[in-house]
Amino acid sequence: MNEKTAAMTAAGGTEAPDYSQRKYWYKFPEITKDADTFYIYATEYILSSLEEGAPDYASLDNPEMLEKVPTEYMAHASAFEDSTNLFMPYYRQAGLRLAGEVYKRDGNIEASISGIPYEDITAALDYYFENCNGGRPFIIAGHSQGSYIISAHEVCRRRERYRRHHQLAYRR
Repeated sequence: MNEKTAAMTAAGGTEAPDYSQRKYWYKFPEITKDADTFYIYATEYILSSLEEGAPDYASLDNPEMLEKVPTEYMAHASAFEDSTNLFMPYYRQAGLRLAGEVYKRDGNIEASISGIPYEDITAALDYYFENCNGGRPFIIAGHSQGSYIISAHEVCRRRERYRRHHQLAYRR
């Protein structure tokens, strides 16, 4: 168990994250570049979400999610790190089982992300804009479930002060 996983597990994971605490961020950089990327990772709560009685949403201390986030970072998010300050929050994401059930019913997974995952990412974005962005241009990027959250998210349309600096939304 790595240091960050141990801190998350010790903190418990069912409560909404307090993004002023660094333990709720996989990546929280020192500001060294002129632009930022806010990255929302893919569904990592997969196999354990299929187990009998598994919750619909991963807790913040879910071992499977915490173990797979570094791979997501290396495969996708790290591409932004050479040219931008990369912010990557942990969030309570919908499990594969729930997303699959919702997809079969609705033809998309949006109902599965419209509650807890959306609220966590909204809180992380609000913290980022109020305390970290400093007026720099930013990219909001995501993969899989993260890209659905970007689609559902209207942070740049809802908040004029954020919209002014938005440069790009990247969905994969």
